[in-house]
Amino acid sequence: MSEHIALLVDGDNLSSDRASVLMDMARRHGTVTIARVYADACNTGWHDVPGYALVHAGRGKNASDILLALDAMDLGHAGTVNRFALVSSDGDFRHLAVRLRDKGKTVVGLGEAKTPETFRSACTIFHEIAPEDGRTVVSLRSDSAPTELDRQVCQVIDDNGDGMRGTLVQVVGAKMFQSFQRSTRDLPQANWRGYFSARPTLYDVFGERQNIRVRYRQKAFGSHSVATAAE
Repeated sequence: MSEHIALLVDGDNLSSDRASVLMDMARRHGTVTIARVYADACNTGWHDVPGYALVHAGRGKNASDILLALDAMDLGHAGTVNRFALVSSDGDFRHLAVRLRDKGKTVVGLGEAKTPETFRSACTIFHEIAPEDGRTVVSLRSDSAPTELDRQVCQVIDDNGDGMRGTLVQVVGAKMFQSFQRSTRDLPQANWRGYFSARPTLYDVFGERQNIRVRYRQKAFGSHSVATAAE
């Protein structure tokens, strides 16, 4: 069954001629159950665009950004959707992407070539909208393949784990710093639990409260297990 996804557009940042392209891209990641555009309704071309609800944000500085972020967090808390397509070329949306991923949500970023790396890297996956006509989108980033950091995590889990019970996330964090000088400053989510939760193809995260554990998926890592990491 397809995951539900919320398509949230910074209407002050992107014109309505991208509407169909954005909808098509969002649909590649799930069933779009919510599609909203945030803008000053008195000064926008997003009126009556099929499939989108225009949310009037007023004329204040960053009003659209703030309202979009508030709605996204409300939806995240409500559990209505587990995936978000955030449409903007504004690097300030990095903070929203990090918070959503920290809660285990998948964040698809859609923006133009001018989009700062801070927002790109904070998303689970980022797609760049080509400037010519807005109809060609190039995938720039995905978390489906293990990185060097992931291989180090793999080694730490092997050295400090307990089979299928996994390893405490707080232990992984401490050992990553001791063994590899890796800290939460190296993570787009700013904490290890958020990092693992945002990579469901690589890790399983489970447990409650102070007993949150993580284990890596051996099939996803393949030969990149402790033997590879230790070389």
